[in-house]
Amino acid sequence: MSESLINLSELKFKLKKELDEPSNPQLAIDELRTLIKGDILLKSRMDDAFMLKFLRARKFKVNKAFKLVVHGMSIEDVFKINLMILEVISEHPDTQLAGIVAIADFTGFKWLKHYQYLSPYYAKKSAEVVQDSFPLRFQGFHFINEPLYLYTVYSIIKPFLKEKIRCRVHFHGNNFDSLHKYIAPSKLPTYYGGNLEFDPITWVQQLLSKEQYLKELEQYGYNR
Repeated sequence: MSESLINLSELKFKLKKELDEPSNPQLAIDELRTLIKGDILLKSRMDDAFMLKFLRARKFKVNKAFKLVVHGMSIEDVFKINLMILEVISEHPDTQLAGIVAIADFTGFKWLKHYQYLSPYYAKKSAEVVQDSFPLRFQGFHFINEPLYLYTVYSIIKPFLKEKIRCRVHFHGNNFDSLHKYIAPSKLPTYYGGNLEFDPITWVQQLLSKEQYLKELEQYGYNR
């Protein structure tokens, strides 16, 4: 077995221990499924893989995982494209275990096209997605090439964020050295001063290949 495979195996073991993942997660999966079935207004997926990603997002605390399912089904479709991307990457078991680090690059961002999202309403919705409505562990948020008015936007969102999330928000401007203090260049694409070759077209094609899966997700949620 190669060293990389050994390291990956060790990482998965460490992460599962960190999440308090039981040796047999089926009991927690069944318990969460029972809670969902008990909510007669909630229409949700019932497969084990779906249950497992919500349980991992809440360290196998079943009641908290159930609340996450409920919030996720109730949230309005505010940022549909981003949510589609998150849905796709959240299906991967390694992502469920390790969580994600998000980088928002504001190069070319047009203020007039997006000013409507700067209200307290949308700020609160953004906070809900990160904290209470999506089965992913958000490990960090890094903003680069951000305009000055983004600090005003963040001041609107900040009151809705929990302290542990606030500590994971970082602004770097165009200083990639600052970004590299948190994310090693070996994990970043070349255009962020890293070593990885990343083709966004390939990623878009992967997303489009999940079209049927994403359409199936639209049938789930609360009956209005």
